[in-house]
Amino acid sequence: MSESTEGRTVLNDAAHATITTLRTGITAIAAVLGIAILIVWYLMRLAVGRR
Repeated sequence: MSESTEGRTVLNDAAHATITTLRTGITAIAAVLGIAILIVWYLMRLAVGRR
């Protein structure tokens, strides 16, 4: 019984670590995309303002 419980704990820990890593990666990608969109929007406004 104790072995199967330990195995499940290891799997849960691995799954939790994977989810945390994925969330961190997604957050980082979202932040980079958000910044890129802001920069593009700012450049577009500058271009429109120059006309």
